[in-house]
Amino acid sequence: MVKKRKLRPWVKIVGILLFLILTPMIGKALEPNDEEVRSSILEKFEVVEIEVKEGQRAFNIQQDLTPNKNALDMLYMASHYFNNGKEMGEIVAGETIYLLKDKDEK
Repeated sequence: MVKKRKLRPWVKIVGILLFLILTPMIGKALEPNDEEVRSSILEKFEVVEIEVKEGQRAFNIQQDLTPNKNALDMLYMASHYFNNGKEMGEIVAGETIYLLKDKDEK
């Protein structure tokens, strides 16, 4: 007759703790870093400096620059990677922002 060996409680606890500690670290290591993402964006788009005029909205400007793309996605990328996370809904006249223009569009 073969006896089953039970794992000691501390071995289970150590295993669980290792799992909880290493899982986020592995996930983070697999994510691309900001420079990689920025480089991939610049392969398809050029960054355009815009001086905001009275009554302009970032959404409308971005739509004009990339008419065949989702303007919200484009604004997110522009905000996060080229405007230091600035909220694009809060632009004011005279401010300079950076938006993305499709390289293929003329």
